[in-house]
Amino acid sequence: MTPGGIGSITTHFAGVALSTANGGRSWTQLTLPGGTGALAAIACPSTTTCFAAGSNFTSAGTFSGFVILATTDGGATWTPQGQSVSGGYGGVLSLSCMSTTACVAVGADTSEYGPVVFTTVDGGTVWTSESLPRQVGPLSGVDCVSSSTCYAVGSDFTDGTLNSPTAMVLVSTDGGADWAVLPSPTGASQLGSISCTSVSDCSATGVNANVLVAPTGMVLTTTDGGATWTTEVLPATVGPLPAIACPTSLDCVVVGESFAGYPASTYGPPTGTPGVVLVTVDGGARWSSPGLPTPVGPLSGVDCPTVADCVAVGQNTNEPGTNGVIVATADGGSTWDLQVTPPQASEGALAAPVVGMAAMPDGQGYWLTNAEGAVSPHGNALDYGSPSGPLDAPITHIVATPDGKGYWMVAADGGVFAFGDAPFYGSMGDRRLNAPVVDIAPTPDGKGYWLVAADGGVFAFGDAAFRGSMGGRHLNRPVVGIEADRASGGYWLVASDGGIFAFGAPFYGSTGSLVLNEPVDGMAAATTGQGYRLVASDGGIFAFGGAPFYGSMGGIPLVAPVVGMATDGATGGYWMVAADGGVFAFSAPFFGAD
Repeated sequence: MTPGGIGSITTHFAGVALSTANGGRSWTQLTLPGGTGALAAIACPSTTTCFAAGSNFTSAGTFSGFVILATTDGGATWTPQGQSVSGGYGGVLSLSCMSTTACVAVGADTSEYGPVVFTTVDGGTVWTSESLPRQVGPLSGVDCVSSSTCYAVGSDFTDGTLNSPTAMVLVSTDGGADWAVLPSPTGASQLGSISCTSVSDCSATGVNANVLVAPTGMVLTTTDGGATWTTEVLPATVGPLPAIACPTSLDCVVVGESFAGYPASTYGPPTGTPGVVLVTVDGGARWSSPGLPTPVGPLSGVDCPTVADCVAVGQNTNEPGTNGVIVATADGGSTWDLQVTPPQASEGALAAPVVGMAAMPDGQGYWLTNAEGAVSPHGNALDYGSPSGPLDAPITHIVATPDGKGYWMVAADGGVFAFGDAPFYGSMGDRRLNAPVVDIAPTPDGKGYWLVAADGGVFAFGDAAFRGSMGGRHLNRPVVGIEADRASGGYWLVASDGGIFAFGAPFYGSTGSLVLNEPVDGMAAATTGQGYRLVASDGGIFAFGGAPFYGSMGGIPLVAPVVGMATDGATGGYWMVAADGGVFAFSAPFFGAD
């Protein structure tokens, strides 16, 4: 990264790019192409030209092809690169550029055990897949120290499993076209990154050979082009060290996590594990570990444009979905200051709790709303207004008009608020209710809507036909949502146990007879109208009829419960929204969160 260059973080499986022009003291979020997946690597050979790369994800959350983007205007606009790399490869994990036209990208394939290396010599228009020695495993770091010499590091799973990895080092002397395997550093099982200051002098980070029992971080150096490696003596036992930056042969900064010795079965350090920075100014003879400000957690990347100036990125805890952090130093690593938190890693425009989302019918954006009725538009969605003054009851849901030029909101007392081109057809705001209203669903032509209460009572307005309700009938669990069936003109009700009640609409199935980990709190119809999906508060998705399953957040720890979902009318995918404003996109573009 050049001074004032561009950094990247990953949020909700969607890429986020940030730029700074003042050494990291403040950051500006950049606009990426819709649907960009998680970004793991960035390289800026000049102040205006940068390449960012990562991976896309399948419905099951596995890798499904590369994301490579390029900008030539300092990040103002980004262009997807290399049609040849959009296939079934795993993902780019590291990038290094020798010039604005020549770069090398390395990563892992979909088997998880194999590598990929791609090169470009025309500024990213074409990326060429390069052949590698058979015994090579996935590659996680690359550094090109000259126009011809590049080093790459990773792991070699010789038995085809994760049981016995060994560290892997490769070298290319022709700009990444051909690679040779160098001797594996003794005692290391995996290498995560490498930084070279000449064709013979490199430093690499990794973890020890006991990676499956008690992984501890390592720093290794070579002064003979990788023929031999020396393990540096660190000031303390630390956890994995995923990144290193060496602006000179004497000065290096390493980042990672401070905890070491946890069993691999825990899949990471305990919650709250602090990050760690290691600094040397004498080529690794001595290392110091300066303190970091609270609440800096594990750090995953670092770049040092100069000996004095470095920027590191990471997270504030080890919990998925938590806020990102950026720390910077201007004195060679002696002291580090917490920088302005990037937009996508901080609290958004809406105050919690967020209660629902509505999608534009063309899939080009969505709205989020909170209990106070504030609206946050994303993508091409526009803000058409929100309730003014204090509400008699909290907002419970929002839905869009058929043309996406307006929306309705409903409150728990049955009050309806219409904005944009959404007509007002009536409400229950002046009526005594047996149970609070929990959802609203418009008719297909937008000339009416239904409200549903927690007791299953349905209230029809405009051209919405009343087809029946569960009002006055026994329910095992309260009703939490309603969805219109475009084909029949009927509707479905869903209860928190996943029970479905179909009125003038076909029944495709339910989870009413299953034991759920968390309650269902919403549903969305498939774009074809031939099925529906239910979403639970833990992000679990249950698909029925012709509604495809594209993935879920079930089993992944969340900062806040999921409170709703919406279908992408263009792709057929869907979004989920959590109470903290987090948005999770599955086969649908990510337009932002709150």
